[in-house]
Amino acid sequence: SDPGRPSCAPPLAACRYRGYRDPMQRRPAARIPTAAKVAFLRDPRHYRDGTRAVRVIETHFAWVFLTRRHAWKLKKPLRQWPLDYRSLASRQHGCEAELRLNRRLAPRVYQAVVALTVRADGRLEFNGTGRTVDWLVRMRRLPAARMLDQRLLRGQIRAADLDRITRL
Repeated sequence: SDPGRPSCAPPLAACRYRGYRDPMQRRPAARIPTAAKVAFLRDPRHYRDGTRAVRVIETHFAWVFLTRRHAWKLKKPLRQWPLDYRSLASRQHGCEAELRLNRRLAPRVYQAVVALTVRADGRLEFNGTGRTVDWLVRMRRLPAARMLDQRLLRGQIRAADLDRITRL
């Protein structure tokens, strides 16, 4: 077990799902609702970085969960041209593409693609040995003042910075 890896805290109603079946059984496992994944990710007890509160930012295509040291992005299972994230495989591909592309500009910020898994007892955890139910991008959390939108508002972005971004 990786000490830096968050895991599910003591059993929580939001983390348990009736109908989950062991992967070795022949009948398929129950689907984990998106709302249950969001509830798990909102709970600070699931993060091992001393997080006391999780701030959630919702965008058109994702939820971003801000913990003490990280930002965790969960892509929404939807289709809106040109993106189609309705399948687990497409969300995994989207997370991997985001990591690969954004590491070119911010290699120390974009850290990993992390599996959200469900244990045999129905509890969710990060990078567990159970069935993968979704994928997240884990990023180093930046101070709000260093975010692009804030730097643009303060006039701290140079033409050379914008040129570098548009060339990628």
